[in-house]
Amino acid sequence: MQLRKIFVLSVVLLLLSSLAMAEIVKQQGVGQTTYKGWGSPSSDVKQEALEKAKKSAIGKYSASFSTAKMMNYEKIRNTVEADLDRYITDYRVIDDDTDKSAKRYSVVIDASINASLIEVELQKVSAVQNTSSDEQSLLSFVFIAREVTSRKSFDAKRSKRVVEESTVEESEEAHVDGEQIGYASESLKDTVRKTGGSTTQKSDQLEYDVSNAEDINSVMNGIFSSAGYEVIEAVYLQDESGGLVNVEDFMEDFRFGDDISGATRRNAAKGCRNVGIDYFAIGTLDVGVKDIDPVSGLTRVYVSVNGKIMDMRKRFPKTVASVGPIQYAGIGPDQSVAKRNALRQAGENAAKDLTSKLRAKDIK
Repeated sequence: MQLRKIFVLSVVLLLLSSLAMAEIVKQQGVGQTTYKGWGSPSSDVKQEALEKAKKSAIGKYSASFSTAKMMNYEKIRNTVEADLDRYITDYRVIDDDTDKSAKRYSVVIDASINASLIEVELQKVSAVQNTSSDEQSLLSFVFIAREVTSRKSFDAKRSKRVVEESTVEESEEAHVDGEQIGYASESLKDTVRKTGGSTTQKSDQLEYDVSNAEDINSVMNGIFSSAGYEVIEAVYLQDESGGLVNVEDFMEDFRFGDDISGATRRNAAKGCRNVGIDYFAIGTLDVGVKDIDPVSGLTRVYVSVNGKIMDMRKRFPKTVASVGPIQYAGIGPDQSVAKRNALRQAGENAAKDLTSKLRAKDIK
């Protein structure tokens, strides 16, 4: 059992290291073609079906893109499909079939797609990449992560209300005894008790550990920079902006609320304008509780991310791209590694999605 865990961990670490160098995505593709004559299809017919299967795999992979990324991909679709072997590093034939009565040949492949190479092509057609370095926009960002450290729960409070309603009925009877008249009276009392009330449930009181994760900063810095933007880390803006852009303010807001306060955002906008920052990205990441990944048996942690980029060049900031909330999972031998992997994945995907939306709008 211990040996199996070591083996699984080795496979996971190997996969993560390979993804760091080049993102390889597995995708199935199906190709089909018809042929003439009797007998089996020729090698040319099989090759034609194989090329269609490769194109199918690329098409299925691109179908998973967001709307913004798909708009950018349409600009390079012909380039990719004209040189499929450059983007499909490897493939394996899963199944093939020849229908001699219909004279039809079909093949199914499992293709390895170099997603990083497609990202390179996407960057080449972006507006910011075709702008000189002197004209490239300055971009800064603050992404804050938090994790629940304690949870205080409250019992439900029950209030009860009792109402009693009573009715009294009286009756009299007269009787004659000689010359004397007598009266007899009787009263009946009926009581009804009604009960009601309400239950109040107080929300859990949560305490958070909030951080400006260095791993997230490194990943996002690299993605925004590779997209063609001049990235200035927010920590360097504090003194230059007279304290208006303050990472600690963002952290304190997210420690006690689910969003960044208006005052902090207004100060950041004013500070960015004062120091010439064109675009400012704000993001929040919530780290969930750990569980066990059913496939690998390793620890798994989910992270939910929200983010947006604002144009700071005018008097009032304008949101030009947003993402989330989206959940990403990270796995590892313990909670610390799993959380770190989840944070990196959430930050990386959020940055990619945001830059795709900037490209789609030709923002440079």
